[in-house]
Amino acid sequence: MKFISVFVLLISSLVCSSYANATIIYNIEVRGSIVGEPYTTGSFLDSVGSNFGFFANFHLDVGEAISSRVNWEGYEVWELEDPSLNLGSLGCIGDGRDPRCVGTSSVEIEFQDSRSEKWASNPDFAFLGLTEDDVSYDIIGVGMPMSDTTHSLEYYMFLVFEDGLFDGYSIDGLPKTIDMSKLQFAAAEFYQEDTHSRGEGFARLDISTLALTQIAEVPEPSSLAIFALGMMGLASRKMKRKA
Repeated sequence: MKFISVFVLLISSLVCSSYANATIIYNIEVRGSIVGEPYTTGSFLDSVGSNFGFFANFHLDVGEAISSRVNWEGYEVWELEDPSLNLGSLGCIGDGRDPRCVGTSSVEIEFQDSRSEKWASNPDFAFLGLTEDDVSYDIIGVGMPMSDTTHSLEYYMFLVFEDGLFDGYSIDGLPKTIDMSKLQFAAAEFYQEDTHSRGEGFARLDISTLALTQIAEVPEPSSLAIFALGMMGLASRKMKRKA
């Protein structure tokens, strides 16, 4: 009996540890409008002033990524896809009841550590309305990857936090949760390659609403816990035989 009690305590601690290291599944909803020139170019000029929406389910455990790539800025981007967790992303452009929407069953995650720019004086960032240059921020990007199902349309949402959220790019050191109390501002953009009838273009977006919600908490599986359960079963059978 004492033997079984010890295993019960062991399993309980493993289960608690598993939930402490759980993967948090988030839902993000972003809405706003497409800004004008010079921030928007090409085929997107026809949509200046139109509404947009972006919706995604994702987590930050890039150790579970199905692939990764390095983008044009030199940052590594991880692609996450897991039907059992309902991960995915959807982007929509347009007004009324018939917006143009494309989506995919995967989502991309990007981290930028201590990024510093001429946030106020660089015309490229003027639409953000920032007032200080050379401020360092930690950035988490959430995006809709370009694919056949999105007609080569790519969306990126950048959540910009106080510096210190993470340090470096070691997977073990990257954040697994998001503290929105440290959010400073957010930015978003669409890009489409010239491989579709709608043509090539780039659009920066004026965000009006942003909502981030935790929708699930998935405990990490523990092989040690499974082993302990098996041992407990064997011990139970042994006790019954003695009885």
